[in-house]
Amino acid sequence: MLNKTIKLSQFLIIVLTLYSCNQTSIKTELKQANNTNAVLIADFDQLEEKDIKLSEIVDFEKLILLENSENALLNKPSAFAYSDNYLLVTDNLNKPAKLFSTDGKFLKNLGTVGRGPAEYGSVYSPIIDQNNKQFWLLVGGNYSHLKDGWFYIYDENGDFLKELEMPFLKHEKRNINNALLLKNQIIVAGNTSSEYLLAYANTDGQNVTEFPNRFPTDYFTYLVNISHVIPTDGENQLLCHLGETDTVFSINLKDTTISPKIIIKNEKHKFNADKIKQARKNRNFAEIVKASSGGYSIELKGETDKYFLFFVRVAGKQTEYKEIFVDKASGKCFTGKIINDLLNDAPIDNLDYLYQNDYLFLHFPAYKFSSLMSEKDNIHPEITAKINSLSEPLTDEDNDVILVCKLKKGR
Repeated sequence: MLNKTIKLSQFLIIVLTLYSCNQTSIKTELKQANNTNAVLIADFDQLEEKDIKLSEIVDFEKLILLENSENALLNKPSAFAYSDNYLLVTDNLNKPAKLFSTDGKFLKNLGTVGRGPAEYGSVYSPIIDQNNKQFWLLVGGNYSHLKDGWFYIYDENGDFLKELEMPFLKHEKRNINNALLLKNQIIVAGNTSSEYLLAYANTDGQNVTEFPNRFPTDYFTYLVNISHVIPTDGENQLLCHLGETDTVFSINLKDTTISPKIIIKNEKHKFNADKIKQARKNRNFAEIVKASSGGYSIELKGETDKYFLFFVRVAGKQTEYKEIFVDKASGKCFTGKIINDLLNDAPIDNLDYLYQNDYLFLHFPAYKFSSLMSEKDNIHPEITAKINSLSEPLTDEDNDVILVCKLKKGR
């Protein structure tokens, strides 16, 4: 036990040394918080098998039946944004972002896919700005601009308003991270190769504050380098996790302090950087797959009142996926299926749902939703009421169904 304590203490010293306050950002100095005793150890090498009921992590918010029209058709949604009045959906398959009302009516495509002015090749993080009645897209892939990672902003009618360049995004080769809009500040996580861990600015792009990134520039990531920043307790408190790193940080925007919140132990499934680099050098795909097989690529996805939620890609010939739930009280780690007890206890496929900050979205083709509704033993009453209110029964030919759920916060 003593040896484990010493190792943990040494690790914390290393982590906090990396984030010491001898570097100044644009507007403020980064400071180390004095709450290192609150760090949670999440041992992914000791996973317990346990299924989680959907109602344990979310509350039902709304069932949205998308209208039957060609413009309203979705291909493979990659992200959602939700507000009292709107649902904003982005697509993986080079389609424009689509704006709907929360009753499922298609309102407008936001922008177009292309390489011309105000066009984009991809969208990574849709945002609804309720205060200013605007819609934000963090876009990339427009090669008429010699950069990736900037925001396009649209007015309440869905018309292009302006392009907002963020100075701290200019160094990004490919920013595919999520963004937040909180209290009229835009917040973006960096990557392991970025100059910043996290940066934020006013919605006009001014008064930029950067939290310097102290991870080594050669920190190895293999499958993904997707970073996430999510809101946590308090208006100014965030959790930030970069790429495949083993530390989740708590960041306080008000007093600009930072501290490790979660340390992930992952010795059994850590990528062997030397073997993979050598396989890449040899340009041998089979060798690369063998060298990386079984490695965990870990993403922080959300937080509830009881759990931290992680999504894991397991490398191999065919990428596998795991949902890992970390108990906030004990640090115990569970993996298993999410059982949709809002809709007939059907196990949820990993690719059927998406987290977006405080929400979880489940996307169903109509035929699949109808099949789940065929047995009405255990269905949330508001879902039943919505379906019963339809003037005509839902059929396999109808458009998609979106189930919106809000992560339980206990506050």
